[in-house]
Amino acid sequence: MSIIIFVIIITALIFAHELGHFLFAKLFKMRVDEFAIGFPPKIFSWKYGETTYSVNLIPFGGFVKIYGENNEEESIFSGKEPGRSLSFSNQPRKNQILVLIAGIVFNILFAWMLFSTSLYIGAPTAAGPGETGKLMISSVISASPAELSGLKPGDVITEIDLPNGQAGTAKIITNPTPDDIKNVVAGSNGKSIALQIDRSGKVIPLNITPTKGISGESKDFAIGIEMVLVTIKKLSLVSSVLQGFQTTITSFKDTAIGIYSFLFQAVQAKANLGQVSGPVGIISIVGDASRFGFGYLLSFAAVISLNLAVINLIPFPALDGGRIFIVCIEAIRRKAIKARTINWINGIGFLILIIFMIVITYSDLSRIFGW
Repeated sequence: MSIIIFVIIITALIFAHELGHFLFAKLFKMRVDEFAIGFPPKIFSWKYGETTYSVNLIPFGGFVKIYGENNEEESIFSGKEPGRSLSFSNQPRKNQILVLIAGIVFNILFAWMLFSTSLYIGAPTAAGPGETGKLMISSVISASPAELSGLKPGDVITEIDLPNGQAGTAKIITNPTPDDIKNVVAGSNGKSIALQIDRSGKVIPLNITPTKGISGESKDFAIGIEMVLVTIKKLSLVSSVLQGFQTTITSFKDTAIGIYSFLFQAVQAKANLGQVSGPVGIISIVGDASRFGFGYLLSFAAVISLNLAVINLIPFPALDGGRIFIVCIEAIRRKAIKARTINWINGIGFLILIIFMIVITYSDLSRIFGW
């Protein structure tokens, strides 16, 4: 299920990105030969007007093929003026940059829409001082008693049964607080604790035996979870749009700082690959996010969309930022760079990105399986 949700999210984000390129290319009357979601092999396609619309098998990408984007000379218009005017390379440099940056802008706008929708329909947020809410598990330590018993992020603890001998007699605490759980576990003396959890509306009883030494050198009994008291907050339409905009700006800034700090550390050979996740890592996170509800999942998708926007701003070959950088160089030189040179640059950049993704994927797998 996590894989299906991940593919849906990635497809939606790619569609928004490529739609930006497509609409601005059409706005400036460029000829768009193909609008594709995913990479070949092709699943199906259809043609409307001059553009072929296609859906391909490999979901991790997409493209909009604009005539003349790589300064090619071939044209079905045989060099006539109408044909040249439809070419990307014959457009003013500002129009070229606007087409290239449109995908990034649309990812930001899409994130704004997702954040706003999440706030409007309601998403779990940490309860403030004096507020009541549900006790939700935010994370589970690998190989801990909690994981071995079947607890998962997103589970809501509705009841806890004190083991016999604690506080004199057995006792059931309903709607416990984080302190209730901590006190019961700490005083369990290693005896089994009965929990009742709510998982997507399904009530599940579980038994967990606390152990020592889960958190580093801690000598206290623990079960290996982090908890948060959450409440569902819904905003009005206007408030959700305004708050969604503010959240988008803040998240974009934080994402940019995080990614560019990582790149700076990478240049110094000090980067920690554990700070980033590839498709495999994101799939595992999507599974956790989906358990927190649809509103939370929308916010998570918005964060991924902003990550995609920031990454594409990087002036690196094969990324939109790299292509914008090339257009700027051409504007300064007042002369187009040869298509063969651009293809070589983009090819090398794409190869480096593939190698980087392989390394990140290996890092994800190592983290998940403990290699």
